[in-house]
Amino acid sequence: MDNFSQRSSDRTRKRVQLDPSSFVIATEGMDEINYFRAIEKLIPKRFNAYYDIHVVDKSDEHHSALHHIFSDLDEHLKSIKKHFRNASRSSYIVFDHDKNFRENHIRNSQLVLRQARQKDYTTIYSNPCFDLWLILHYVDVTQRDDIPQLLSNSNNHVKQVLHSVRDGEDLVQMSRRYKTAIENAQKLIALSNCERGNYPTLALVTEVKYLISDIIEAGLLPA
Repeated sequence: MDNFSQRSSDRTRKRVQLDPSSFVIATEGMDEINYFRAIEKLIPKRFNAYYDIHVVDKSDEHHSALHHIFSDLDEHLKSIKKHFRNASRSSYIVFDHDKNFRENHIRNSQLVLRQARQKDYTTIYSNPCFDLWLILHYVDVTQRDDIPQLLSNSNNHVKQVLHSVRDGEDLVQMSRRYKTAIENAQKLIALSNCERGNYPTLALVTEVKYLISDIIEAGLLPA
């Protein structure tokens, strides 16, 4: 088990103190960006004067490694520094386990995660990939018989399953199912017995539920 992120106890303390005016989210790819922009559309406009979500643009769509996400977040925060002068923020790095924890990337990923902790960025990961979180908007994966195939993600199995269960639904409609996704993600966490902030290579799990839960706890989305 790879312990590279915040300990679950640290996470609990942060959740109690959480009262952000802005959520700043840097991600690995365009699918994630489009999803969080769909989530943003669900937030009632009456909150615009008090809260907002910044979904960070990619400096290069082909750069998906953790250090690229970290750099994009850093640069974005510098560019809007005045926006936070009298306001608090919560910043997130959303990444996939499968690409960033292969043997030749582990050392660099460890370094980036340490740097993220030092800057109080919250890391949110999915194993094997973000598409798992999208699948959970439709089905309870713990009841499926293809968990090994989902975990290995050979031949893009996760994306194939997503295509099947999504059946052409647009992202805004999908994002409205976030409560179902949170419930199904919790079942996966219980199945894997995975604590927040631990990155097991043998568990099918996604932490995106924590990010969406933070937005809910701020009062921006119905619980």
